Amino acid sequence: MCSNTRIQADTLNNVLRIQTRYANLDTIEEDYGINLLPLATFAMDKYAGDPCEQFKPKGDEVLSDKDFNMIAKMHKAISIMQWKMEGQIIKRRPEFRMENRLLLDKIDFEKGTVEPLSFDENECEKILSMSMSPDGRKILLLGVKKDYLQLLSYDVQNQQIDADTTWQSEPTSNPENAFLAENSDGSQVAVYDGNAECYLIETAHLKQKQVVDIENAKNLQLSFFENDQFLLGADSECIWLYDLDKHQVVSSYAVSMRSHAMQLTADISGSYFTLKEIWVTENIRQDEGMSKQNCHIYFVDESHQIYPYADVAFGYRLPDEEMVYQFNSDGYAEHPLYTFADLYKKAQKE
Repeated sequence: MCSNTRIQADTLNNVLRIQTRYANLDTIEEDYGINLLPLATFAMDKYAGDPCEQFKPKGDEVLSDKDFNMIAKMHKAISIMQWKMEGQIIKRRPEFRMENRLLLDKIDFEKGTVEPLSFDENECEKILSMSMSPDGRKILLLGVKKDYLQLLSYDVQNQQIDADTTWQSEPTSNPENAFLAENSDGSQVAVYDGNAECYLIETAHLKQKQVVDIENAKNLQLSFFENDQFLLGADSECIWLYDLDKHQVVSSYAVSMRSHAMQLTADISGSYFTLKEIWVTENIRQDEGMSKQNCHIYFVDESHQIYPYADVAFGYRLPDEEMVYQFNSDGYAEHPLYTFADLYKKAQKE
């Protein structure tokens, strides 16, 4: 199966999972013409003795007990299929650095849990996010302890926290919104405290390098950019580029995003980045919870100024690929991604 086919299959799995979650099978069968009988048959056989408590359909649809139980089993079946497909993509594309989403092989069937690590030793009240080192030997854990953030190093081979390698932030008023972003080789991370500061930390010994002040951010996203020379930040009102050597913002661009989930994806080498808006339609009865998205592509020139490149509805772009992928009513499409110089040359020829 080629790369694009895998992506299409995983996207279809995601659509089916959302529809079964909200018990909306009519849209799939009548509008999309997809026969759900094979999935229903498989799910009823595979999970015959499983009540699928965690996969019960949501919404206001009135269902018989038989249909309710069948859709719950279908929801579980397609969810497992999606996670398996995503696992294949993540393993095939290690540059995505999404190993922390490989959860199926971490299941403890006796306990019925998906916790690959024991957090009892680190005294954290809650683990916010984790990231695996490129060699797979260490896992960085970002957690909350009272009003502080803690960054811990977990030794995979010895299955224990390295007590001598820890980092703790200053007190923060909003630690639940904290997160971390890695650079290209995993040698440093940027830890946003959920409020107004971002800490640059070397991962080898969790040594803090510098602090970047971030004020009035709303729905902030961060990424290292252009061979880790810059820190790229984006929220619902502004995109900015911070020079890590000069310790200052060198360019910014005002935006107006919807108040929905955003996803920032940047090239390792620089030049392009995308900011994707993702939301689920609010009218579940009418639109059945379908996920919608707009992909905004931006270009950074040699003087590090930010310019809008293109807006692609229902589209996405993989890091460091010169293609934009789009789903529309006619199916699946690929569009070449040109530099501004290439576009100028093409305009001259035409």
